[in-house]
Amino acid sequence: HIRHHRPKRKNPNYHTTYRVKANVLGSQLLALDSDTEDERSSFASLLADPFIGQYAALIHTSASSTWERPRSRVVFLLDRVLNREDYELALQALLFHYHFCDQSVKHAAAVFYGAKDCAYCLLRNILPVSVLWEKFVEPYQAHLQSENHKRTEARQRRLVEAGAKVTTESLFEQIAAY
Repeated sequence: HIRHHRPKRKNPNYHTTYRVKANVLGSQLLALDSDTEDERSSFASLLADPFIGQYAALIHTSASSTWERPRSRVVFLLDRVLNREDYELALQALLFHYHFCDQSVKHAAAVFYGAKDCAYCLLRNILPVSVLWEKFVEPYQAHLQSENHKRTEARQRRLVEAGAKVTTESLFEQIAAY
């Protein structure tokens, strides 16, 4: 319950709210926010996904959901608490796979409060962290590594094309500066 001092140019005495990443110790819940307002956000479509059907604990509509324009949240209950860094990595991996879900909710301080009188489907499943890592986090990390390798190769090609002498030292300096 700490408000962190984060001075800003126009407000040197600015303090954060309590809901900031620095205050999060860990979490045992992961949530996806599906606000597409089309079939992808319907209970039927979400439940048809094998992973969600097998491992989601709860699906509920958001406050602004209607039958014509569904908006839903999928909540996963993990078998153990994740620290902040692992939580954010797991959430980013899920969002990479479920690209139609709200991509702006990638930080540990994001909290979903439910909705009064919402429709819900209580599945009561528990997601083992080992399954989460195997199906989502490890493939996501491999993707990130591959993308980083492609960017490094492209940067090296541009340097060669520009006539620069590429040495290991200069390449590492370029990467560090990037």
